[in-house]
Amino acid sequence: MHLRLELPGKNSTAVAELAFALILALDRRIADNVISLRAGKWNKAEFSKARGLYGRTLGLLGVGSIGSQMIPRAKAFGMRVVAWSRSLSAERAEALGIERKDSPRAVAAAADIVSVHLALGPETRRLCDAGFFAAMKKGACFINTARGEIVDEEALKAAIREKGIRAGLDVFAEEPAGGQASSQARSHRHRSTALTTSARPPKRRRRPLRRRRYGLCAYSRRPASRRMS
Repeated sequence: MHLRLELPGKNSTAVAELAFALILALDRRIADNVISLRAGKWNKAEFSKARGLYGRTLGLLGVGSIGSQMIPRAKAFGMRVVAWSRSLSAERAEALGIERKDSPRAVAAAADIVSVHLALGPETRRLCDAGFFAAMKKGACFINTARGEIVDEEALKAAIREKGIRAGLDVFAEEPAGGQASSQARSHRHRSTALTTSARPPKRRRRPLRRRRYGLCAYSRRPASRRMS
């Protein structure tokens, strides 16, 4: 006999936790640290450097079931939160204890870390374009666990090269069919890329399904003044 527990919002919680895992991985350069250690190199002085999250600003694009779960997690780290969403009113923003911005670019300009939690539609396709990344601070972090098509990937790669933007991505515009592929086949390769895999809980269905596996990617380009990711 098999029992399966269904918890409403479980997938939203999992994605919010994954987004914060990417934030922490970029700040502490966890992927680079692991690669270095597995290669037999001990460089504690280098990998002890980090900006930290306390006192920094998290910018949210989308404050739905996932975006709203980012807020208490950010506050637990002592972060300020700014957000934009078409449905976010001033009253709801006040109730959530966050600052409402009038546009995605206003969020980009105010935030040290931007995290995307929007549904894909005609209005959001390539919403994060060259103008959006131009508005971001140098060396800021960009997290996308929503849909790859929301991001202009060429503009993101240019921002990584030119502004030192660091990006943690769980989704891509063109993902390999079947959940597996050689990393050499991805158009998102970068010389400072770390790849791993993650599994999300299956959506609620009558019969249990095998869990699908998704690619997880963290891009990082170390700032010239302080080498961090």
